[in-house]
Amino acid sequence: MKAFWTKNPVKGVEYPDLSEDPEYSQRLLYLGDKQKNCTIRLNHVTQKDEHKYYFRFITDKPDGKWLGKHGVSLTVTDLQVESPERVTEGSNVTLTCKSSCTLTDRATFIWYRNSQPLTERRDRNNELLLQSVRREDAGKYSCALHGHTYISPAVHLNVM
Repeated sequence: MKAFWTKNPVKGVEYPDLSEDPEYSQRLLYLGDKQKNCTIRLNHVTQKDEHKYYFRFITDKPDGKWLGKHGVSLTVTDLQVESPERVTEGSNVTLTCKSSCTLTDRATFIWYRNSQPLTERRDRNNELLLQSVRREDAGKYSCALHGHTYISPAVHLNVM
């Protein structure tokens, strides 16, 4: 018997085992026993991993091939910093941390400049207000949700 996970099956095409796919082999870990427990963990998930996944098993019996009927959908969410393209010294600037997922009212944001946390900028608001911007405020800004390890890609703030 062979048991494995596959993604987006196409009728008439042999289903690939994700653990043998170079895109997944180093990130996919079987936590179950592939018999009664078919649990897996996928590490370092990106937007490219957003698919419907199916458990499949093959026996040595005639017509002994099965594919999980409903599959499991993986939706990948992210954080992005939105900022104005040009900032003039002395003006007020608002940076916004946007998420593609639904957040609770209690979500707390942490802001970073040049990978260093702006500790005084921990707020329940997803906006960072920089008042009377100076050239020293220029740099790469990113955000994160408190209690999570993912930090958004950095956005460069240029002060003219």
